Amino acid sequence: NSSPFEIEVVAGNTSTDSGSKTASKSAKDEVFLKAVANKTDVYVGEQIILTYRIYSKVSITSMQISQKPSYGGFWTKNLTEGAGALQRSTELIDDEEYMVADIQTSALIPQKAGQLTIDPMEIECIVQVRQQRQTRSNDPFDIFFNDPFFNTTISTVNKFVSTEPIKVNVKPLPTDKRPASYGNAVGQFTIKSSIDKTELKANEAFTLTISVSGRGNIDLLEMPQPDFPPDFEVYEPKVTLDTKATNRNGVQGTKKAEYLVIPRAHGDFTIPSTEFSYFDPSKKAYCILSVPEYSLKVARDNSTASSTDMAMAVNQEDIKYIGHDVQHIFTNNPKLQPVGKQFFASTTYWVLIIILIVLFAVAMAVITKEERIRQNESLVRNRKANKTAIGRLKKARAAMLKRDQNTFYTEMAQALEGYISDKLSIERSKLSKDTISQMLAEKNVPDELIEQYVDALNFCEEARYAPGDAKEMMDDLYSKGLSVITKTEKQL
Repeated sequence: NSSPFEIEVVAGNTSTDSGSKTASKSAKDEVFLKAVANKTDVYVGEQIILTYRIYSKVSITSMQISQKPSYGGFWTKNLTEGAGALQRSTELIDDEEYMVADIQTSALIPQKAGQLTIDPMEIECIVQVRQQRQTRSNDPFDIFFNDPFFNTTISTVNKFVSTEPIKVNVKPLPTDKRPASYGNAVGQFTIKSSIDKTELKANEAFTLTISVSGRGNIDLLEMPQPDFPPDFEVYEPKVTLDTKATNRNGVQGTKKAEYLVIPRAHGDFTIPSTEFSYFDPSKKAYCILSVPEYSLKVARDNSTASSTDMAMAVNQEDIKYIGHDVQHIFTNNPKLQPVGKQFFASTTYWVLIIILIVLFAVAMAVITKEERIRQNESLVRNRKANKTAIGRLKKARAAMLKRDQNTFYTEMAQALEGYISDKLSIERSKLSKDTISQMLAEKNVPDELIEQYVDALNFCEEARYAPGDAKEMMDDLYSKGLSVITKTEKQL
């Protein structure tokens, strides 16, 4: 008789469940996803390069993004769009060799200060793993082929992997030593300008071009505004953007503004030097650049002589002086008044004096009020908020018609956030959905309208990465943005 022995029966390895988010034990830790940011301590407007990298010790047959990350508080640009096949390499981690591939690289530019979070990305991938067959046969041949080298099968497993959230500390731009010409440029830039002619006639057009090139928030920066003489008619500049994106340097390129200008008077004029300033995060300081001044010689336009000058010339042709003692007869009706009657100290004189005093007082009051308004920057922004937002919406609509999604979502975000920032005098760096809701509530704006405004901001952040018809989403966002800005303007 043989001795008794105990057998412990454990749960078997079940078949693959394609809907489960827990991979089989054989695939555990053999595939993982990392989000790598080149920096997490930045200034408002400073560019961050974010790379999503997948590591695998097994073969991956396919993968797709199951949950896209949200980038609340960031302006984003995909740097790998249209890059083609993934570039693979190998890397040793804890003496284990992994196949590594960068699946997506994006440039993120924070739009407000504070602690911002980059939410996780989740990817569903199908991997191939080796699994050992179990045999209970006493056949010696079966025992021989039960060796792991012979007795393995290849099976597919659905694997869900995700990144860890990334905390980004966004610092506000320093206020000390900030140049008066500073707009919102952050990065490293150069500037140049050109003019097509400096000698011309009145009513003849010329073009002044200013170009800003460099690396940083080139898509969002405000172009410098030249100071033209008051006798010049200046048209809205044509702004063009030429950018390129690389995984190493992020977004860089050139933004160009072309001003069409027509001098309406003749003479010598000067277009002063135009100043452009930006904040360089690497130096932690503001840098000031400028373009040279231009001197223009504008000649008289003889082809547009006034009818008054022509009439005077025609009338004077018939006048001939016979001698110096007799002048040309006065042909107009003279205005005569009785002898001894004078205008000084008359009733009419005192009425006019009073009217002039009143007009002078009114003019001084208007000038004082305008000066006070100019000094009150927040009031100026409040008055121009709606006009500025409408201008942004027009640009967004033009981009929508061209199917230019990046420009459309940029202009819509600038319209929605910029309107509230200007109308409620909130700095962009302190702008948040909670702040917007609180300030609108203090202005007695209905809760329903506040909720609609916040929803429009959320939709603007999420729409560009949401699946579906891009045109339909742009139409929907444009309608929502126009509606909430119009309603809020009426309430405020």
